[in-house]
Amino acid sequence: MDNLIAELSDLAKEYFENSEFEKCEEILNELIAFCNGKIMLVQDGQMIFIDDENKHHLLLEAYHNRALCRFNCLKFQEALKDAAIAVEFDPGNVFLFNLLGLCNFKLNLLQEALLAFNKTIVLDNAYHLAYFNRARVYVLLNDYKKALRDLQACIDLAPEYYGAYYIKAIALLSIDPKQALLDFKKTQELGFECAELFYYQGIAYENLNEHQEAINCFTKAIENDKNYADAYYKRANNKRKINDLKMALQDCLKSIELDNKNATAYLILGHIYKDLKKIELSIKALKKSIELDEKLEYPYYVLANILYDLKEYNQALKYYDKAIELYE
Repeated sequence: MDNLIAELSDLAKEYFENSEFEKCEEILNELIAFCNGKIMLVQDGQMIFIDDENKHHLLLEAYHNRALCRFNCLKFQEALKDAAIAVEFDPGNVFLFNLLGLCNFKLNLLQEALLAFNKTIVLDNAYHLAYFNRARVYVLLNDYKKALRDLQACIDLAPEYYGAYYIKAIALLSIDPKQALLDFKKTQELGFECAELFYYQGIAYENLNEHQEAINCFTKAIENDKNYADAYYKRANNKRKINDLKMALQDCLKSIELDNKNATAYLILGHIYKDLKKIELSIKALKKSIELDEKLEYPYYVLANILYDLKEYNQALKYYDKAIELYE
């Protein structure tokens, strides 16, 4: 391979290693255009030519690396296109199929992602990240049984990989919150903590009706991210359940200040106002919740109960009917 091509390839690798992905992509664009006959390269006054074998190798490497650059720049559609081309050059490449799956996953093309991760595992059934990535797809598809199976396979292959324990814990939140807490603890022991981890720990405690522990976790989430809107309304709901209504109201209003499009936050606000005997404000909040998400059943039910207590039976019946319709 000519010196200029080797120099360009090395420069692209250097940019990639330094996370200068846009500069790396520019070099790879040039190499791909050269291999495809769209531009000429000249060195020492002589046109550079490349034989088919070297062209095949260079294109494979360039499309693969450009896909990685574009993926890291969040250009998932373009990355997917490059990964698909690279796979044609090397249909037995485990890492390419894994990348193909990740691109589809980021684009919410979940069935296509499953196919790619399935192929990755067929090519190498000891590649732990393929099981991990496929599990994340299953979680989004609400197929927790398959997700947990894949996560356990990942843990068996790579017991120190914290990501598997973390996603496993999230998958277990509603199924087995006690085990979820153990997996979150293992994640932390392996050196990973973030606002989201504390948030999900809070949900696990909430599911166990351990409201003070839940409040402590949501507080840690907020300490790590002051703008974590969901953590505020979750903390508000748990404060409400221990009858700390003043602080619950403060948290819920803060959540809505940060995100005024969240139907669940308004639902919690409606609950709090109801507990505070501020019925008009409760009704207003619940109607806002319904306005934001007509398919959320709970505000219909809470609103129906309030209207029933006010002896507005016809209106209450309307909301009960809607709640039942959504539940069924």
